[in-house]
Amino acid sequence: MRNNFTKLSLPGFLLACILLSHPAFSQTDAGVTVILPSSPVCAGTQTVQAIVQNYGAVDITSVNVGWEVNGVAQTSASYSGLISAGNSDTVTLGNFNFSSFLSYSIRAYTSNPNGGADANNANDTLTESGIVVRLNGTYTIGGTSPDFANVPNAVAALHSSGICGPVVFNIRAGVDTIQTVINAITGASSTNTITFQSENGDSSSVVLVYASSPDGVPPNYLIRLNGADHLIFRKLTLMRSGIEPYARVIEFTNHATFNTITNCRLVGAVNTVTNSLSAIIYSTTSSATNDSMNTFTNNRIENGSLGIYMNGNGPSSLESDLVISNNTFVNQYSKAMQMSNLANVQIINNQISSSSTYLGYAAMSLAVSQRSQMIARNKISGITGSGIYLEDCSGFNSVPGIVANNFIQVSDSVGISLAGGNYQDIVHNSVHITGSSASSRAFTASGIGTGKIVKNNIFANTGTGYCYVISNHPTSGIDSSNFNNLYHVGTNLGNYNGTNRTSLAQWRSSFQKDSNSVSINPQFISTTDLHATSIAMDNLGNPLANVTTDIDGQTRSLSTPDIGADEYSGVSRDLGVTAVLAPLNNACGENNMEVKVIVTNFGGAVETGFNVTCELSGTLSTTLNGTFSGNLNPGANDTLTFATTVNTSAGGTLNLKSYTNLAFDVNNTNDTISVSRNIIGIPAMPVVMGDSICGPGSANLSASSSDTLRWFAGPSGGSVLGTGSSFNTGNISSTTNFYVSAHNGCPSARVAVVATVLPLPVVNLGNDVTVVSPNSATFNAGVGFSSYLWSPGGQTTPSINVNVQDCYTVTVTDANNCSNSDTACLFVVQPTDVGVSTVLSPANNDCAKTSTIVSVVVRNHGTDPAIGIPVTVNISGLVTASFMDTVPNLAAGDSIIRVLGSINTMGGGTVNVEAITSYNADPNMTNDTLRTSATLVTEPALPVGLGGSRCGSGAIAISAVASATIQWYDAPSGGNLLFTGNTLTIPNLTASTTFYAQNGNTCNNQNRTPVDATIHPLPSVNLGNDTIVTGPITLDAGAGFTSYNWSTGATTQTIVAGVSDTYIVTVQDANGCFNSDTIVVTISVGLNEISNIQVMAVYPNPAENEVFIEISNAVKGNVQIKVMDMNGKIYIFDDASDNKGNLRRNYQLGNLAKGIYLIQLISESGVSVSKLVLQ
Repeated sequence: MRNNFTKLSLPGFLLACILLSHPAFSQTDAGVTVILPSSPVCAGTQTVQAIVQNYGAVDITSVNVGWEVNGVAQTSASYSGLISAGNSDTVTLGNFNFSSFLSYSIRAYTSNPNGGADANNANDTLTESGIVVRLNGTYTIGGTSPDFANVPNAVAALHSSGICGPVVFNIRAGVDTIQTVINAITGASSTNTITFQSENGDSSSVVLVYASSPDGVPPNYLIRLNGADHLIFRKLTLMRSGIEPYARVIEFTNHATFNTITNCRLVGAVNTVTNSLSAIIYSTTSSATNDSMNTFTNNRIENGSLGIYMNGNGPSSLESDLVISNNTFVNQYSKAMQMSNLANVQIINNQISSSSTYLGYAAMSLAVSQRSQMIARNKISGITGSGIYLEDCSGFNSVPGIVANNFIQVSDSVGISLAGGNYQDIVHNSVHITGSSASSRAFTASGIGTGKIVKNNIFANTGTGYCYVISNHPTSGIDSSNFNNLYHVGTNLGNYNGTNRTSLAQWRSSFQKDSNSVSINPQFISTTDLHATSIAMDNLGNPLANVTTDIDGQTRSLSTPDIGADEYSGVSRDLGVTAVLAPLNNACGENNMEVKVIVTNFGGAVETGFNVTCELSGTLSTTLNGTFSGNLNPGANDTLTFATTVNTSAGGTLNLKSYTNLAFDVNNTNDTISVSRNIIGIPAMPVVMGDSICGPGSANLSASSSDTLRWFAGPSGGSVLGTGSSFNTGNISSTTNFYVSAHNGCPSARVAVVATVLPLPVVNLGNDVTVVSPNSATFNAGVGFSSYLWSPGGQTTPSINVNVQDCYTVTVTDANNCSNSDTACLFVVQPTDVGVSTVLSPANNDCAKTSTIVSVVVRNHGTDPAIGIPVTVNISGLVTASFMDTVPNLAAGDSIIRVLGSINTMGGGTVNVEAITSYNADPNMTNDTLRTSATLVTEPALPVGLGGSRCGSGAIAISAVASATIQWYDAPSGGNLLFTGNTLTIPNLTASTTFYAQNGNTCNNQNRTPVDATIHPLPSVNLGNDTIVTGPITLDAGAGFTSYNWSTGATTQTIVAGVSDTYIVTVQDANGCFNSDTIVVTISVGLNEISNIQVMAVYPNPAENEVFIEISNAVKGNVQIKVMDMNGKIYIFDDASDNKGNLRRNYQLGNLAKGIYLIQLISESGVSVSKLVLQ
């Protein structure tokens, strides 16, 4: 738009007067004063404008405006109009496409005003830098060429740029380990939402994961919504992996509102934590946050201690309008949902199950859930504990809280529990308790309240417990209870104010309610499917204006609705046999063949105990009768097997006619089925022949039959090993039975065929023998064999006498014609015989070094000592050298290592070694000389190490870098391999230690680099024991520290404690290590320590989530209670004025970290301090 000024404003008139009065400004002068748009801008094409100011005294009718973006010139704009002196007009320069993630600088400048020169070029140009582009539209995360590498990068862009329209982040498939905090995003609104979703729409394809932690370090979340609003997480898997206790997935804090998590898989850690540390969805009870208007829908929520843990700050600060719908909760250990201080919560159409054995488990636990809460159409099954637990929940008289149309199946404990509260409608619920606990209850009410209605519910207990338990009546506030079905199989129907009631009549007499209630088996479809089928219970409910549909969305009768969550109709009874399952057509005959049929329930009632008949004719004639003893649900079918079998081994045609027998069957046309079956007769068994073998090996078995033969390993079952008349057993070591059967389409009975393994003759020539030349030795094979054959030599006698060094083998044969052999060697030793047995170094794959030793092993093989043995070693190849040595003496049978010198093998290569003994008295030259060849490898450079240090025992990391992967050892040579990788982490080091880094494993004797892991001791500081004094006291932290930091803010070695308080000092030593000490100082001027009696009881101690404090009657008047950590930080301050005695307090500790805390009681009677352990 262009502004044309026809009148000169007063400021403009004054400016014109000034300009006209000065000759220098009588000329034309234009310049740019503003560039639009200003930062931030929205991504996409935007119009760029400049405001041009007339600085001169002459009207401007034309001017050129040039402009650049990030230094790139754009097409200039020409202005034609009127800008009178002292005024301005807006010039449209053009359009520019601003891209996300970039920063822009725009420079605009005027030229040729009125077609001529500008009198003052200094004011022509304006530059706007740092123009930030807000996000708008769709972006990608991960994968190939993404807009953002990962979710944290996308979050960083949201924080830095904000948004100016709806933003969608499409996340590519993959698993990414992340942890991120999303703060409030500039520009986010109900229209401009921010969506994180899988690009392909598959929640299992995108997994954002962060490992659970044993100690809460780092912070306990995968994603934290820190005041973030209008976010949507869709079709993702959000996971905390592992089994550790700190495992929250999504944390809401700092007023995070209007957020939606939908169609996601939320997976928590698998552990047995019962508090909120492992909650999958978590909202703190801190006063700093109120996370309202959040929605969780269509998600699968698995594991964790708590599925959803949402809490307002208190009864006066409720989190409102929470929606939890269409979710599946699986295997939370403590509770599927735990919430407190909520308003208008909607929990609708969720499914909850858990295998948790925790007795305190609850599917839903709501405390102080106010106003028009709605808990409806939920299905709870397979749990131990409580189904729905409501504590101090209150609606309005005109708009009560509603618990309606829920299926609740619990093994033991309670289905629905009301503790206090007002105006709650418990209506049209189906509750089924199935466990063996005599104290279990389908419904229970306790506490005080008003305006509670309990109507049209099925409270069924098929275990041994109660249907209905009420205490504190009439103050429990149940104004109306009627039209309920109280069905039980145990002794007691209910318990009224502590007294058992065994019948509905007794219950009515005590309660004075439930006049129209009944006690009828609802005939549920199954233990967990609580759709009812009972005709007797049909249409016995009472119409309710606020419940017009059932759990399945079916409209309820306006006059005679059904009791329970399901609206149903009375049904007819109709059974029939629909198939013959056995025998099948062309089945093989059997001596004991089973007959099986399938029966189907076409009616609407559960059937059991009915009879089924099967008439057989043809190859045999008989009638079979059976009784179906299970429960056959409407529309279901099942198999009935007749107890009597039939003999069909001869084969032939078998006719079967089977039918049900039900007295009240409304349709007999579908009762019967008739079929014919061809049964194949069993063939004759084959004739077999076994085999015998000598010792382990394979045998050849045979069989004959006119039918096909199949071989098996066992008398029944198993795979076919082979076919045909002959069968090779494969290797067997003992006598084994194999089995063969004939087949004509059906098998005969199997026949055993024996493969006999005969034992080999046992022959033993004894140990090898050594004799001194010229002696001889005798080898004896023993007697009892049918033949002998020696090799070498060919002798056939039981024994031979030999004096030539060799190994002699004898083969013997026994009466079974089985043969076996044994071998013994004769060693002829010379009295004098020496030689080189081993070249120790250089060895193959040794590291090449400037000094590689040359060493050999010399052995005396003879029987006499050897004296003065000459040894020569010749080296060739990489280097050439020769060494000589003399062994002074060597006892018979001994060896000795001789180091003859060293060679330079740098550069690596092949070294040939020839080692020779030249002992004149040695008559055996065959073992005098040994020749070897070794390849030596160039040793890589030593690693460069980087040590580490820490204060006190604990984990420490050291590192090294080299050309290859680092190998860490606990010794400079040899030793144990500890770890492979650049960084070695020692999890709990208590003392300084040197470790050794090796550059890969290139050669045998590599050098290693020492790397030190240093443990500095923590400084020792001691303020002494807690003390009670009558006046100020000096506290001394001790000398020699580099810094002091007191809880009072002082930084000196000593301070004067002038008031009663807990004082903490933190000191630092020269190594940079810190340590602290705490002392409680009580100054008794006008305030004495209470020490004579037990005035304060703290329990439980240790505590987990809550602690109780009771003050004795001896303490009265004004009382202050402080809960503080060991650093003196106060977490809870309670001022109880005008205490009359016997004061009792309880405090929630869920937001406090584990550790040791102090509880300080200050009263007119004095001071008392107790220690509290939070675990």
